[in-house]
Amino acid sequence: MCTSWDTIARKTGIARVRIETLNDGTVLTSEEIEKRAALWSATPEGLRRSIEESGVAAKADATGD
Repeated sequence: MCTSWDTIARKTGIARVRIETLNDGTVLTSEEIEKRAALWSATPEGLRRSIEESGVAAKADATGD
């Protein structure tokens, strides 16, 4: 399931331009993590862990590990 950037912006109050920079690897603030976690009925800690794990997986894919 995928949430569109427009929906994320509208429901969290995070500007679409900012969301686009986050997609490029910019680090989220604690407030942005809390807002996005609430949108998806997740905990901020769970979202942080998911982000960290996806970064590790992406690095492994890029290096072939």
